[in-house]
Parts: sequence; C-alpha cells; structure tokens
Amino acid sequence: DDEQFAEILERVLERRGYNVRRFADVEFAFEAITLGEITPSLIVSDVHLPSANGGDFLRMLRDSGNRTPLILLTSDEDELLEAELVSRGADAFLRKQEDVRVLLAWCKNLLMRDDTFLARGIVDAA
Repeated sequence: DDEQFAEILERVLERRGYNVRRFADVEFAFEAITLGEITPSLIVSDVHLPSANGGDFLRMLRDSGNRTPLILLTSDEDELLEAELVSRGADAFLRKQEDVRVLLAWCKNLLMRDDTFLARGIVDAA
C-alpha cells in the first residue's frame, strides 16, 4: 500500500540477487501466477493493499491450490490478525518496522525449502 516502501523493498531484494516482479494489484498478480506467466518461489505481500488485502490474496492463492511460500508484511500490531493469517496458510507475518535482515532471513529460510528458487524469483505485491 506504500509505493515508496515497495520500491525500497524491491531494491533491497534485488541487491541480494533476487529476481523481483512487483504488482500493484492483487488481481493482476493472482492472474499472472495462475496462468503460469510467472512461477514465483516466494511471494511477499502487504496485508493492506489498494485493491484488496493480503488475507484475500492468501485465500485466493490457497483456494486455487497454490502453496508458494507467502510472507505478509504489515505496520499493524494486531496479534489476532497475525494468528488468523498464519492459521490460514501464511508462512511468515512480519512487521514493516522490523529490521530488514529479519525479512531477508525469512526469504532465505523459505527459499531453502525449494532448491529451484534461483530460476523463479519473488513476487512483491506491496
């Protein structure tokens, strides 16, 4: 939901060698994934998005059978929301205020589960 934050996040991830494809709209990202236009190894999404929310995106992905690891980012301090989204299939729930090294560690950890990640990249729907 924050263009400046999304740009910074994209640069940080690219400097670490990740191939990033950023979408400003959940529907476009979901369509690109379900149609096979992109096959991300990891998805990073904001919880609050202009066109929907990260919970909706999570539900759409999981309902379609997509099990790509998903990290949700938020500025909220809502632990109930965190518990709900993690129980619905989010792989990590991080606060934007946290040190970026926490996000990078989660990216590395989740990608290590899939050794094909180098050829696939990350989708950033922030």
